[in-house]
Amino acid sequence: MSSWQSFSSAPRVPRRNAARLRLDVPVRLRFVSRDSKASLKNISCTGAQIEVDKPPRIGEFGELKFGDTVAFFEVIWLSGKCIGVEFDQPLPKQDVTALRQTQTRPERLQRQRLENEARKWVTGAIH
Repeated sequence: MSSWQSFSSAPRVPRRNAARLRLDVPVRLRFVSRDSKASLKNISCTGAQIEVDKPPRIGEFGELKFGDTVAFFEVIWLSGKCIGVEFDQPLPKQDVTALRQTQTRPERLQRQRLENEARKWVTGAIH
């Protein structure tokens, strides 16, 4: 059974059962047909609100990456450029709260981004 099949058969956690952390953090989304840069607006252990340039359809599955965390999700609602996603497995609380440090230290995040871009340039990963 694939992870996507097990996701659709997994019991759903009641909506708004988990506390949400409000943010504005850049993240990576991956869908079957494309990758997308996005902005994480809020997150809990069970789901998130994400702003995207080209919103997917309700029911579409994807992957969210931030830092070392990867979460598989299903789009459960859509409003303009914002989507609501439900994770297939609840995220560890420490992963969610670690985002608070990223949000409260934007200079550190910007420095990490610049270092990553410089590393890619030096290794020839970007031209």
